[in-house]
Amino acid sequence: MNFNQATVFVTGTNRGIGRALLDELKKKGVKRIYAAARNIEAFGDAPNDSVVPIKLDITNADEVRAAAEKAADTTVLINN
Repeated sequence: MNFNQATVFVTGTNRGIGRALLDELKKKGVKRIYAAARNIEAFGDAPNDSVVPIKLDITNADEVRAAAEKAADTTVLINN
């Protein structure tokens, strides 16, 4: 699949599989990646021009609503 023009939203991106997905998507040249995690401070050097960190705890309805509004242009969702 060609992700070059995709806007991808990935949950759980601060470590493990989510972080690996984030790193691979960056290598693929994805237009924009919404990188969601409970603790976005843990990203360290991950954010760049194409990576938009989003604080998201899926058990918090207000954070879910805010994330959905901020990432309304998402074309691919990876719910990790």
